[in-house]
Amino acid sequence: MFLKLPTIEQDGWTLVSGEERHALHPTTFMIPELSERQSLSPGDAAQLLFDIETKDAGRVIDRGVDRMWVIVKRRYAELYLGVLDSDPRQVDGMTLHPGIEVTFSANT
Repeated sequence: MFLKLPTIEQDGWTLVSGEERHALHPTTFMIPELSERQSLSPGDAAQLLFDIETKDAGRVIDRGVDRMWVIVKRRYAELYLGVLDSDPRQVDGMTLHPGIEVTFSANT
């Protein structure tokens, strides 16, 4: 199975690195230890940072980051495949919705 990480250009959303956010704000943005993030199993939940871009008539009208839950379905080498278990704000034409498959890594 070929897994690809989401991009703003292709998907209208992408994932933000929790590790990078934690490095910038270590006392206010907490994340699980790397060993815990590397040992997720099917059924486990992971809270990820989604960078979402909203467009209207091809023009960006909003962009923001939301923390949302993803339930792990499978692991493929260094990547996880999960399903979104949160309900992002609904906007016309947005492809992000509950139940959509999300590819992510332990470093995301």
